[in-house]
Amino acid sequence: MIGLACVMTWPFLRCLRRVIVVQSVGAVAFTLQFSVLGASTAAVACGISLAQLLIALTVRDRGVRSALNIARLVTLLTLVLFTWVGIASLFAASGGIINMSARNQPSPMRMKTVFLIGSPFWLAHNIMGGALSALTVDLISVFTT
Repeated sequence: MIGLACVMTWPFLRCLRRVIVVQSVGAVAFTLQFSVLGASTAAVACGISLAQLLIALTVRDRGVRSALNIARLVTLLTLVLFTWVGIASLFAASGGIINMSARNQPSPMRMKTVFLIGSPFWLAHNIMGGALSALTVDLISVFTT
């Protein structure tokens, strides 16, 4: 429910810093939810998204931030290999990669648009994994973006 509240709140925020803080709380909530459900690839994707959000909040140097983002992508791809369980992992990894791109957008509106592109991957993953709270978030995202 915390993740759902975060997803319903951040699109209404105008300040990118506040968007990042609210998304960080949601990332923690979804990491925990996917961990409890045994969806390890999705948990890894959400955990790495939290790292990206923290980098966005704390690292000001563009070059350092870019290097850290590349390292984060390599880390995600490596961890996907270790958590691979088939098509569900493919959907979670694809959604995670697209969401990484969304978080690198310069405005909340562009961020929303790219998140929408990633929604079908998360939707498929969450249907397969029975992640009802996350599935609710996906449906709300698709119909309200």
